[in-house]
Amino acid sequence: MNIATQSVGRLFEQSCSSSYVPYDTKAIVVVGTGPVGIHFITELLKRDCGLTVVVYGGEPWHPYDRVRLSSYLAGEVARDELELDASMQSKAGVEIRLNCTVLSIDRNARTVTDEAGGVQHYSHLVLAVGSRPFIPSIGNIHYKGVFTFRSLSEADELFARRIRSRHTVVIGGGLLGLETARAMQQYNTKITVVEHNQWLMMQQLDQRGGQYLKTLVEQKGIY
Repeated sequence: MNIATQSVGRLFEQSCSSSYVPYDTKAIVVVGTGPVGIHFITELLKRDCGLTVVVYGGEPWHPYDRVRLSSYLAGEVARDELELDASMQSKAGVEIRLNCTVLSIDRNARTVTDEAGGVQHYSHLVLAVGSRPFIPSIGNIHYKGVFTFRSLSEADELFARRIRSRHTVVIGGGLLGLETARAMQQYNTKITVVEHNQWLMMQQLDQRGGQYLKTLVEQKGIY
């Protein structure tokens, strides 16, 4: 998915320890630097370029396209191709505070507090934090070689394991799980997909469709 950010405007990328927008400014605060958060800012600035926007991102990376992480893991796109474009055509001030997690929200005071103790006032608050992977309560998930796959950092870790891995087990037969299985199927790596539902992609397919998909997946050497 290509998220256009042609109207993001004047962009200031800071960390928790350094800010351009004063904390007492009642800015529009967006929590999340994923495609949804960046797309929201783009559409917002198309309508009013005189706004002050503060964006919080918990990762150290510039905003990137999470939808293409599977393609990156498969070696189909380069790492720098994931970065979302951020032009500087508008006079609106947008500050992105990278590697800066929001810890709490005070709705009465209309403030957010970040991990460095900064308290930012807001006029409007938008939460665009996305989803988190479901981790089964099976224990031992802290062992070396066990990964989740939802962020660029996790994709980098899996990317580094592709050559050494001889057998990869993917828990989850949804779309992301199957994309991950395909991406990790490099260098003759054996892939096993474990799905607790009755068929693959149960949320999107009926039983007959799930059976067709299972046959197709097995034909590609994934079991």
